[in-house]
Amino acid sequence: MKCYKIDIEYDGTDFYGWQRQKNDNLRTVQGDIELTLYKIFDKHIKIHGSGRTDRGVHAKGQVASFKVESSIPGNRLKYVMNSFLPDDIYVYNTEEKNIDFHARYNAKGKEYQYLLYISTNRSPLMDRYHGYYKNEVDFELMKRAAKKIVGKHDFRGFMAAGSSINNTIRHIYNLDLEKRQLDDDLVEIKMTINGNGFLYNMVRIIMGTLVDIGTGKKEISIIDEAYKDFDRTILGHTAKANGLYLNKVFYESLDKEIKIEKC
Repeated sequence: MKCYKIDIEYDGTDFYGWQRQKNDNLRTVQGDIELTLYKIFDKHIKIHGSGRTDRGVHAKGQVASFKVESSIPGNRLKYVMNSFLPDDIYVYNTEEKNIDFHARYNAKGKEYQYLLYISTNRSPLMDRYHGYYKNEVDFELMKRAAKKIVGKHDFRGFMAAGSSINNTIRHIYNLDLEKRQLDDDLVEIKMTINGNGFLYNMVRIIMGTLVDIGTGKKEISIIDEAYKDFDRTILGHTAKANGLYLNKVFYESLDKEIKIEKC
């Protein structure tokens, strides 16, 4: 018996998220990968992802693991898998791990990225991989607000309804904001955030809140209020899924892997 760890990139546009759905007609990343493994090993194999991504969310560094009786070397499995996988999924690394390895339970933290473009004109091409906002934002104000996210907090107010999780305390190590002028009427803002864990829709709520603060719809003080009152309704909107990327999953101590910096 072997335990394989696979590193995956995918375009989430045409998927109903990572997790296999009860309705087999709904296409999922997990479902497509498990179908590929069935073609290779002639048996049903359940894979375990580091976490779920919602419908429309992309991944540059999703990780999954599974166990199977196999003679395929770990570093060769990716070539076999990619010969069966569709164009919007690519396995860029495969390796054998200790039989007890689990992509979800062994994860120490994650890094996400959010891309937003700002323009008076909407771009259907950019819409596929970015969130969109038509009004100018105060970028320096957004950066000031971002500093309040970094650290160890109870992020219960930054969680969408529908989650049954009990422990809502998370440690955010870094939150970086970058701004690029791509054209006269086109600005891109990139948010990179990493921490020891994230709640349901937490990254999208953080991005939506920073944008609403940058446009004057919300005050910076709402972040501290949300830490105290856990009130989701006082924060900003939930940014669209298509601008979100799972960048990386950490399996070593975050203190070793992440250079801790202030915003």
